[in-house]
Amino acid sequence: MGVKKTPITEKDYNILKKVADKNNFSLKELMLVYSKESDSGSNLHRKGSGYYGPFQFGEGAISTINQNRKSANKFTLNDAKTDLSKSAQAYIDYVGINKKAFATAKKRYGIVSEPMLEGFDQTTKNYLMHQQGAYGLASI
Repeated sequence: MGVKKTPITEKDYNILKKVADKNNFSLKELMLVYSKESDSGSNLHRKGSGYYGPFQFGEGAISTINQNRKSANKFTLNDAKTDLSKSAQAYIDYVGINKKAFATAKKRYGIVSEPMLEGFDQTTKNYLMHQQGAYGLASI
């Protein structure tokens, strides 16, 4: 029998919906990743891990997000740890950053097709971008 997951609260659902709507992004994806990464906010830091918050960001990803943001509105480690709205926005931003970098990585590695990824839906590809980064995914 699998591990019982914590349901997403109505408050968190409304926050994720607002972020998804603002970005024309999949609410279902945000909910799935939030559930997977932090058990819907009930496990914001796994013991021994350098990743924090609802969408489990580390300092390297935070730095990448901030380098690519056009505004002065920086995403901080504290935001990653405590702010569902900012963390969900950072997830969306990071996926976008990694999609662009993935195209570059494919060229660098001479990848013309992605047979291993063909059966995956967009949510799964985005999650892999979040987990592995563009170059990690390309090397797989």
